[in-house]
Amino acid sequence: MTESPAPSPGQPANPLQPVLFEVKRTIVGQDVLLERMAVALLSGGHLLVEGVPGLAKTLSVKSLAAAVGAWRLHKLGITVGPFANAIAPALLVAQAVGRVGNYFNKELFGKPTTLPWGLQIPYPYRVSGGIPPQDLHFATFQPTFLYELIWDLALAAFLVWLGHHAKIKPWGLFALYVAGYSAFRIFEESVRIDSSEYFLGLRFNMYIAIIGTVGGLIWFGFAQRRPDRPVVVRPDPGQPDAGTASASVEAPPGEATAEAEGVASARSEE
Repeated sequence: MTESPAPSPGQPANPLQPVLFEVKRTIVGQDVLLERMAVALLSGGHLLVEGVPGLAKTLSVKSLAAAVGAWRLHKLGITVGPFANAIAPALLVAQAVGRVGNYFNKELFGKPTTLPWGLQIPYPYRVSGGIPPQDLHFATFQPTFLYELIWDLALAAFLVWLGHHAKIKPWGLFALYVAGYSAFRIFEESVRIDSSEYFLGLRFNMYIAIIGTVGGLIWFGFAQRRPDRPVVVRPDPGQPDAGTASASVEAPPGEATAEAEGVASARSEE
């Protein structure tokens, strides 16, 4: 197993080095891409990533952003799992907003269609989209980005509802977000005809979506089976052990009543 390289003598330690090291163990062979994304994330800038399949880019950016966020929360003494559950619906809403840009750019459309909601794509965009030559003469195409927008908003609403009506443990909603979004991408990749990398007759993104769906469901199962643990959601900076303070657990009603009666009895004896 490779070890995280130590900083050279006289040079300040890179606080993100442990995070990048862990992410690189999962996303292999993309060291330069991950380091540039880390700089872009921390500086609030932008990064143009070319030559990488769309879903792979999405997962790479999200993995790195999640790792940086988790590292920051850990440094503050906050449990990451509940925070991940809270941001899962927000991520879906953000992705839905991003799909609006696909309409104006006339990109990420699907197969030719005669449906009433078919999207008219000008010829230059059909060519630049890399669709098969036999489909260039069609004028209207499936608006797959619109389907994803609707799915993202519906899934976000479902996760919010589920979080309020069921006992979902830390990381549970985030795992369902991964599984739900990836499941839709299986459908979307079967409809899209724009240029893509292919492997064994299927779009490369299809394999990533299948892995994400199965992995997300397995992750959710493991998250729900884990025993309950104390969580830190808002440590009190005034307490000396704020970094390790945990959420209080209420005592059962019978024990609380017995304790209250004992305190009342002690006061009456005084």
